[in-house]
Amino acid sequence: MLGPVLFNYFVSDCPVQQPSYADDITISHSAADIEEIERRLQSDIDAIEAWAQRKDLVIAPTKSTITLFTPDRARQSQLHPNVTISGVRIPLDKNPRVLGVVLDTHFCFHKHVEEVVKSCKKKLGILRALAGTGWGCQKELLLKTWKVYIEPKMNYAAGIWSVNSSDAAFKEIQKVKNSAMRIATGCHSNTQLSHLLSESKLLPAKAHANLLSSQLLARALVPSHPSHAVVTAPHGPRSM
Repeated sequence: MLGPVLFNYFVSDCPVQQPSYADDITISHSAADIEEIERRLQSDIDAIEAWAQRKDLVIAPTKSTITLFTPDRARQSQLHPNVTISGVRIPLDKNPRVLGVVLDTHFCFHKHVEEVVKSCKKKLGILRALAGTGWGCQKELLLKTWKVYIEPKMNYAAGIWSVNSSDAAFKEIQKVKNSAMRIATGCHSNTQLSHLLSESKLLPAKAHANLLSSQLLARALVPSHPSHAVVTAPHGPRSM
């Protein structure tokens, strides 16, 4: 279980060196006991508060959030860890966004997939505009536009969210990809998926995400990779 807290102040001499992006900090701790996590987080926050006071900075508790990640759906889904800043309890956020990925309490990534699908659907309008009705661009250019402009959004951080996403989530992603392939190839709505994939020379959404995840893992298993220590670390005391 992790308990991230985001802050708006970060410089090189901050006592807790876990930057997330720009001036945000994500503090995380993992333990089998909630109270132990609260104790560790509070200790880090107290150190940051002391540092901020020396810098004449003020950390706003309402602009920070805390999230509990847990596999225990029955008993811990609604828990709000008791961690404070200046005596004010940090607000609970069940769907924090960290480096562009929307997380959730049980690592199901439903919210992330929902946002990805919504964003990619909007971008399909560009393909439709390029396809036109009587003068449209060639299939190759339309597919290249998909690969450069829309598909990267769909596959961003696939190694993080795709492994836990449900088949229903991938079904929604595949619908967007099917629409893009139909626009690019000019196939009608009843065209079989196998023909669309063959015509477009693309992989199904889930297969593509699994391929990207496998490639990431293979690279991370190289000892010189920055994530090598993470993927080879022993599992914690609780089964995920």
